[in-house]
Amino acid sequence: MFPSHGAAPEGRITGSVVAEGKETSGREDVGRALICLGLAWQDQRGPSSARLRSLEQKARREEVGLWQQASLTPPWAWRE
Repeated sequence: MFPSHGAAPEGRITGSVVAEGKETSGREDVGRALICLGLAWQDQRGPSSARLRSLEQKARREEVGLWQQASLTPPWAWRE
């Protein structure tokens, strides 16, 4: 795994993790994989790639992972 990181405007540490191995058939962004499986939200409060938004929308349409639930609270709303 090769972490990369930075700082979000509110001081949180942000980053991404890339996994390598025979199971991933090369390098795979773990965050993107989690979003595709419906196991993570893409943070809509800050800048994010159109690709991440697209992956989340697809997971929502297909109702996979957490998108199977009727009522959800985003993590950033839960923290407030």
